[in-house]
Amino acid sequence: MEAIDFAYQILDIFYEADSEIYLAGGSVRDYLLYGDFDDFDFATPCTPVIVSTILDLEKYDKYSFKFGTVKTEYLGQEIQITTFRKEGEYLDSRHPNT
Repeated sequence: MEAIDFAYQILDIFYEADSEIYLAGGSVRDYLLYGDFDDFDFATPCTPVIVSTILDLEKYDKYSFKFGTVKTEYLGQEIQITTFRKEGEYLDSRHPNT
């Protein structure tokens, strides 16, 4: 299966759950530059709890979960789905304060 077909499977699952999700980050860059990609980064307004419910996940990286990202293997592919964040002041140079 091509990467874009797998990405569409994830998108369809969220759309069927009436939730927004977008292919993001390096996935989009690599697809536009090279026509293919091998990392699956998504962005959504859904919280990690909702993401794990939509995908019916039992296993995920608990460390990334507390930072708003669900990092897991799904249908044999490693994926990362991150909750939208607001831009704001970065006192620690990495995480917005808001």
